[in-house]
Amino acid sequence: MLEDANIKLASVATDALGTSGRAMLDAMIGGQADSGELAEMSRGLLRKKKAELRLALEGRMTEHHRFLLKQLMHHLRFTEDRMDEVEKEMARRMQPYQDDVDRWCTIPGVERVTGVGLCWLRSASTWISSLRRPI
Repeated sequence: MLEDANIKLASVATDALGTSGRAMLDAMIGGQADSGELAEMSRGLLRKKKAELRLALEGRMTEHHRFLLKQLMHHLRFTEDRMDEVEKEMARRMQPYQDDVDRWCTIPGVERVTGVGLCWLRSASTWISSLRRPI
């Protein structure tokens, strides 16, 4: 949708949905069209790319683009909120298995999500016997 409006934010910003990107997108939704003012909203390392950013933000955003962008951002925030709720519920339900998860996570390459998935394997013998089962 941004490409259709000739906005190339993602070509300059490593994380177009980071703090700076969201501030710029929200300003665009609000009607801000001046690429210089939008570029001034950059933070952190992105501030070093203000000249490139200014060029990337020169576009032709119409009312229709703003409407679509507003809907997309609303949906993104809704989805992020739901993900937060699911993660909190998972953490709550995994509390009784926290020691198992922590133990699995000591294995190099095993991240938290994998550890949660493996927590049902209570012992090495359970794990080995699960490997012997026919598929």
